[in-house]
Amino acid sequence: MATNLLNRKKGRDDAVGSSILDGGDLYQVEEFVPRTDLDLREKNIRKAKVIKWLLVVLLCAVPLSLFAGCQAQISASDLSKKVTAAQSESASQQVSLTVSDPGKFAAYQSLQSWLASVPNPLPGGQIVSWDGSVKSADFTTSKVSRMTENFTVVDGAGRGYTAAFQVAIDPRGGAQTVAGPSLVPVVSAATDGWAQDQTPWPGIQANTQVSDSVSAAVNSWAKAYTSGDPDQLRLAVGDTNAADSYVPMSGVASVETQSTASTATKAGLVVRAQVVLHWAGRSANTSVQPLEFDLLVLRADTAAPQVVAWGAPGSGLTAKPYQNAIQVPADLQSTPTAATSPSSKAYDTGGASAPTSAPTSVPTSKVAR
Repeated sequence: MATNLLNRKKGRDDAVGSSILDGGDLYQVEEFVPRTDLDLREKNIRKAKVIKWLLVVLLCAVPLSLFAGCQAQISASDLSKKVTAAQSESASQQVSLTVSDPGKFAAYQSLQSWLASVPNPLPGGQIVSWDGSVKSADFTTSKVSRMTENFTVVDGAGRGYTAAFQVAIDPRGGAQTVAGPSLVPVVSAATDGWAQDQTPWPGIQANTQVSDSVSAAVNSWAKAYTSGDPDQLRLAVGDTNAADSYVPMSGVASVETQSTASTATKAGLVVRAQVVLHWAGRSANTSVQPLEFDLLVLRADTAAPQVVAWGAPGSGLTAKPYQNAIQVPADLQSTPTAATSPSSKAYDTGGASAPTSAPTSVPTSKVAR
């Protein structure tokens, strides 16, 4: 037994010695042990690289997107400018055709001659209006353009027509009628009572009872409006701005008024008024169809109402005080003279008199309303 124990010990020592000689661990500890943290570290490195490249892509993409956005805004701005320029050019052309079309006069003369010819081609025909012109399509290389001039005419029975002429326009400025006229009947309105709504302002509740003070103010305004005196009308309106003036009617002998309806707005009381004019030189008993106005009245709930604006029926809801005023140039405004100016009056201080020079101009800026 002792021999066996010695052999076992010797064998173990020999194994340990051989392990040391082979470069092994004296304590039998493994030199390389698997590390789980290495996998996690590699994953973090890869993730960091991905994030870095994403940041690089984003940093490159943001300037490009900003540049593209700027380019889009510039393109949109250029497009808007082009559209605005085209609209302005179209509007200017339309105004030019409507106001100073060289073919209008030639066509008007031709229409007058046609209506006056014998036998009359349109019994009782009269020109009602010129309705503008349209440039004809040009399929040639000629510099002479063609315009279609449109007019509204009416016959003796009251039937309406559109009459049109074709006019050649010379680039040097001449115009000559080359064809026409044509006659196209104007569509007649239905007579089933569709327009018989007697409400002065559709959708607005109107009061048919107008106070006596408001009616008196309307009558005072009508007298000033038909007086032919701008100063009297300005006083009736109550405009305190010396640079404002008003244009009254002239040639009226007397006037009658009737206030038929009213409604309150933010600007004041709007009154629908009928005005009957009796012209000078006519019999007072002559039956005259009334005019109709929308009047804006301030202080309507007091004993001293005042008409401050007027216009066509239906315009009263948007009327503003003193909207009918016209501006008078400074050199045409009345200037106080030395005799009437308060600055020319003598003072009691030792018998000295005030300077006799009068103001040389009147401010033209509007006063605060």
